This record gives sequence, structure tokens and C-alpha cells, in this order.
Amino acid sequence: LLLADEPTGEVDTATAGLIYDTFRTLTSEMGITTIIVSHDPGIARQVDRVVAIRDGMLASETVRQTVLRTPEWLAENGHVDGDGSHHHETFEELVVLDKAGRVHIPPEFLEQMQIQGRAR
Repeated sequence: LLLADEPTGEVDTATAGLIYDTFRTLTSEMGITTIIVSHDPGIARQVDRVVAIRDGMLASETVRQTVLRTPEWLAENGHVDGDGSHHHETFEELVVLDKAGRVHIPPEFLEQMQIQGRAR
């Protein structure tokens, strides 16, 4: 088990990419599980699973999967990669409800969607 607390907090983008590549290599070649703690939402593009914690509680979980699709489906939906490969990434986000059955929406989402106050 490798625990990494803000491993890319003080490095440039290229170095951060090398660090994430190293974590992936350790996982694939040595079977090491890596847990990364970060405040950077951009980390989601680098890892397979993101667990968001808000106010000390589990808020959501996002799992990234690579799905093989037929070339026809990808062409119809505009997902053929520049190199001609036929992979399509999908994301599944699970939201966690609190004990009262409420969904906690991040303030930045509310602001972006211009949602204010309460609605019934």
C-alpha cells in the first residue's frame, strides 16, 4: 500500500504526469495499491477511481472504465481516437446520501448552475 498526500502539489504539469505514470507502473507491475489525497479535481483524469469527501463524510465515488466499442458505434458517435484505435472511456459517478437522505451538491456546482436558495 502506497499512501501519497498531495504528491503533485508543488510540481509542474509534466512532472506531475511522471509521478502519476510511476504510480500506474507500481500498480500494474508490482500490484501496489496507491491511495492519493489531493485537493486537485484534475486528478480524476489520472486515476481510475475518485472518492470525494466533504465535511469528513463520503460524498461521491467516480469510477472510470475503458469500454471497447465496435468501430461503427464509435464512428457514429464521434469517438474514434486520432490514432484510429477504438476505445471509449466511460465514467460512472455514484452519489452518497447522508443519514437524512439528502444529496450534498458542491457549492461550485450550485454557483456554476446559478442555483440559489431552496426549491420544493
